[in-house]
Amino acid sequence: MSFIKDLPDLPSLPEIQLPNLPPAPTLPKLFSSIDKFVDILKIISKAMCLLRQSPFIPEWRAGDQIAFITER
Repeated sequence: MSFIKDLPDLPSLPEIQLPNLPPAPTLPKLFSSIDKFVDILKIISKAMCLLRQSPFIPEWRAGDQIAFITER
């Protein structure tokens, strides 16, 4: 004795035929030159950060730096 009735068969779904699309356009070479420029800017900014954090100072500022460190 079954309390659940058998479900009816579901209708089949129609098949959708998609059209053949042309390939996507390629990006122009202009963007590769912009990417190279951005890479160069990243390298320059990284070098500037390293120079700012460097404990070494130029010789012409040595006297000022010693006075700054030793002042009370």
